[in-house]
This record gives sequence, C-alpha cells and structure tokens, in this order.
Amino acid sequence: MSKGNIIKKITCLLLLSILFAKGFFILDTARSANMPNTKVTLSTPRLSFHGKLASGNTVGASSVTIKNSGPSTNTSNLFVGEDVLIGSNSYEVTDADDGLTFQIHQGLQTGDETEDNDAIVARSVDIVANWETATAVSGGKFRVLVPAASANNADGTPDQTGWDGTSDFTNNVTLTCPGNQTGYTFGAGSKAAGQSVAGGTYHTFTCDYTGTGGVGTDFLTLGNQIEISGLINPSPASSRTIGVADQYNVIVQHLDGSDNVVDQTEVAVAVIEAVRITASVSPQISFTIDGVTSGSNVCDIASTSVATTATHVPLGELAINQFRSAAQELIVATNAQNGYAVTALAADQLKRQHKDSCPGIGDQSGDEACIPDSSGDDSLMTHVNADEWASTNTKGFAYSLEDVSANSGVTMSFEHDWNSSAGACGTSANCYRRFADAQQTHTPELLFSRGSVADNDTINVCYKAIISNTQEAGEDYSTSVTYRATATF
Repeated sequence: MSKGNIIKKITCLLLLSILFAKGFFILDTARSANMPNTKVTLSTPRLSFHGKLASGNTVGASSVTIKNSGPSTNTSNLFVGEDVLIGSNSYEVTDADDGLTFQIHQGLQTGDETEDNDAIVARSVDIVANWETATAVSGGKFRVLVPAASANNADGTPDQTGWDGTSDFTNNVTLTCPGNQTGYTFGAGSKAAGQSVAGGTYHTFTCDYTGTGGVGTDFLTLGNQIEISGLINPSPASSRTIGVADQYNVIVQHLDGSDNVVDQTEVAVAVIEAVRITASVSPQISFTIDGVTSGSNVCDIASTSVATTATHVPLGELAINQFRSAAQELIVATNAQNGYAVTALAADQLKRQHKDSCPGIGDQSGDEACIPDSSGDDSLMTHVNADEWASTNTKGFAYSLEDVSANSGVTMSFEHDWNSSAGACGTSANCYRRFADAQQTHTPELLFSRGSVADNDTINVCYKAIISNTQEAGEDYSTSVTYRATATF
C-alpha cells in the first residue's frame, strides 16, 4: 500500500471517530434522568359518568334511559345516592342496574328529556405527586403535567382523553406546593389549563423555588409533596372494555430556571369503574330460646336447681318445704323499625297426664292432680299482676323475669327485683307472676318489648315451684308454655 493511501485511511478513521464522539456527546446531553421513587396517587380512580339520553324519555318520568353509544355505554358506573346532572338540573339517583336505565328521585323537568342531553356525574379527584431529586438544580422548579383533552378541557364536562379542569379552573382547581427544605424555598406556584407541552395537551402545575437544590432530596411525605385538588376524572375512553382500566401517563419534571427539562419521570395511572355491590335486606326477626345451666344465679335465685334446654325445663322432684328452680334465656333480634313484643301462654297449670284440665287457680285448685299456679305471699298474684313470693308456705308454680342484655330500650312488664317503691312487690323484691292460662281462656300476656330495632336483647325467664303436703304423687306433671315474638315493621 502506498504511503498516500495509508494517510487517507488514517484520516478517514480519525474523521469517523470524531463524528461518532460528537454524536454520542450530543445524545448524552439531551437525555434527562429519571427521578427516584416517583409516584402519583389519585384519591379516587373512579371514572366519571357521562351518558347520553336516548329518545323516548318524557317530562315528569322518574325512569331515565341512556344510549349505548357513550361515552358511558351503560349505567354500571352510576350509583344510588349520587346526583346526576341533566341539562341544568340535578337529580338524585335512587336505583341503577348495569343496563341502560336508572331511576331518579323526582321526575324529569321540561327540556331535560331531550335526546342526546348529557347525564353527568363529574367525579372530583385529588392528585398527589412524590419523588426524590436526581440532580441539584439551582433556582429551578418542579412541574406536574396531567393529561387533558385537546379541546374543551376546562368546561366541567368529563373528557374521554384526560382530566377536565372544571368550568372555573382558577377557583375550583387548587395547587399546594411542597414545604421548604434545605436548598428549596417554594413560592405559591402556578397552574394553567390545557397547555401544549411535552408533545401533548396537559394541565400544568408548577412549583418554583429558590436555593441551590440537592441530590436525593426527599419529596415523599405529607406536606412535602405537590398536591392538586379539584380536577374531574375522565369519562370512559372510546372503544374500551368495561372492567378494563384506562391508562394515562402523568409526567413529573424537574426544570431549571429557563424551563429546560433536567429530569423527568412518567408515571402510569389507571382509572376504572367502581364495583357495585348489591344486597337485599328482608324483614327479619330472630327469636331464640336457650337453656341455662344448674347452679346459675338468676333473678332472685342464688343457684338454680336444674339445667334446662331450649325445649325442656325438668324441674324434677318437687319438695314441700323448699323451692325448685330453673331458668331459660329468651333472645330477640330484629330489623323492624317499630320493634317487637314477646308474649307467653301456658296450656294449663302443671297437671298429671291423665287430667284433661285443672279446674281452678290458687294454692288449692280443688284437685290434687294439679299443681296450682301460685297466688303470691299477699294473694295478689295473677297472670297480669306480680306479687312477692318469698315464703315456702305459699305453694304453687310461677315465673319471673330478668333483663340481662344491658341493652337500653327494653320495656319489661315486670322484673324479679321490683319492690314496694314500684308498687308491685314487697321489700324482698321476689316478684313473680302466673302464666296466662289458655285453659282459663286467657290471651297471651306480654313479657317484654322494644319500640325499635334490636340486636340480641336477652331476658331470663325464671321458674319456681313448691308443693303442698296434699299433692298427689306422680312423675308425669307437665304443661307447655308457648313464647311468641312478633315484630312490627
């Protein structure tokens, strides 16, 4: 190879090296760095609702039908209790399905029934931006770019391609800049609707600062972040699938004093329909009878003689000179707004199996095959009046009540601890009453009640019996008591 050709090749290689180095240098200076730990948080990712009224809606109608041609193509993102704007009037939504029809609290006003009228629920959102700095910039600014529609992006109507700035952007949309930090002293900041920047249309929110800046400065905590309030979330994008989020990129930038981008990060955010969870509540009342263990301290009874079940009160062998006792729990829950009432009715007095009925009421029924209902120590006890019953010389069978639920609002017909101050029983307050007796053509007698909803009101029914020395022997004494809980809806 000639000396001239060698020189030419060396010259070409040097030129290529210079060009490559120059190009690499240009590309390197134009590239901005990502800011670490950058995130953008929406207070709600719910899409705004923007339906178009179908034909056939009428003035005064409380049922409204929309078209399936959008932006909102059905009512799946419309919720009971929200106010929907139709024309210049606001209507409360009382029902909505996943179809094309929703119900409103009042009828459509004149002009609002027109086809293609907007039906809008504009859902306001707060946006928070956080980041750490990658570069120390003296006297710079931070800017958040929120995607906006290319037109009509600040008119209060939700847009399909970005956030709307509301019809009064200046007063309704607010910007809060970070608190001051070492190297950063912030001013009030500035905002602008629908600006052409960064190759698109954005609402811009800028926080200027004085100071030297710093690397790795933390703008991640409350009071140390950019907060934007009052923008309106987008309505569903065109040609989308319900249940699949629409994605937008919010840009967080670090600028120098001449508005040159030093660092920036794009953060993807998703907006989607809220999930409608529905349920129905039927009129309900729950009434439970539970057994109580033996040895329980209930009513005025220090220790019950026997255990009971929900269906059986086995008083066992009755004695002449001491009481036998037992108890059950009655538990009521209901969603009836006007509450409930619990009554009781016995089939008869305690009687032997071969007896058809017991003829009388009192300590001596006139038939020793019946254990009479007690008359009380003062002979005042009936199925509607309570009386003191503490003496074992007063024979028979009776019951008392005790409110153990500690739920205020229960009204008791009487309780075991009523005393003379209540005008019912003596000073020992062993208050008892006979059961209403179907054999004596009594109607069911009220035990307790509540005038409102109830959540597990719990009442003890306490039974007590003692026999006279003339009582006929036998193991087959029994009666049945029917407790009835009735709700008033």
